[in-house]
Amino acid sequence: MTTIFPEIGQILEVPIVPTKIVRMRDVARIVGNVYEIRPERLRSYHRAREIAWPRHAFCSLCYKVLRNTSTEIGRFLNNRDHTTILHAVKQTDNLCEFVPEFN
Repeated sequence: MTTIFPEIGQILEVPIVPTKIVRMRDVARIVGNVYEIRPERLRSYHRAREIAWPRHAFCSLCYKVLRNTSTEIGRFLNNRDHTTILHAVKQTDNLCEFVPEFN
């Protein structure tokens, strides 16, 4: 459970009160809505691109904005290893660097 930072409102382009508590399940729901997948699919073991990229975005948001640890995020995603989460964050950073639309 993390207190929301104002920059998440800018990232998601929605008005959010800075004192609201945002949990990883809330971010999963929002990412699911953006990518038009069910939030439960983020937690699945499927590696298909249509699930992997939203999962990477979820990991990056939780890690950078909510400031959850890679272990906490991995635990939320059906006990994935913390290095898997760090890899997802790195992949998202690389994509943002080369594809401005993803930013």
